[in-house]
Amino acid sequence: MERHQAGTIVIVLCTMASAYASPQQTKDRWVPTLAEVQDLEGHLAKPDPSQLANSTRYYYGYYENGSRVIRGEILADGIGRDNKIHIAPSFPIIMDGACGVIRLSYDPAKHRVISLRCNGRA
Repeated sequence: MERHQAGTIVIVLCTMASAYASPQQTKDRWVPTLAEVQDLEGHLAKPDPSQLANSTRYYYGYYENGSRVIRGEILADGIGRDNKIHIAPSFPIIMDGACGVIRLSYDPAKHRVISLRCNGRA
């Protein structure tokens, strides 16, 4: 293989990998508003809202059976990067973390938590 062809293949593979890791908003996904995320967090922050304030949170929206759902990952104090809310079409994929990483699904139309669980262990 000629040198310029090998470089082209590497660039294409890197581009494909970054597109996979950071999917853009599509017909399957939507970006929740800050108000929707604050509503969600209002259902989680009882009895102590400071527990969420000390966590980094990632949220995105997707459609499930035609309904809008917010998916979230909460990184516990000490694990998180900046203790802020991040709303985007996707978020980092974390494969372990046990209960230091909480995964959740929320129905913004019904204002209810669908699922809430600890992440797995690697």
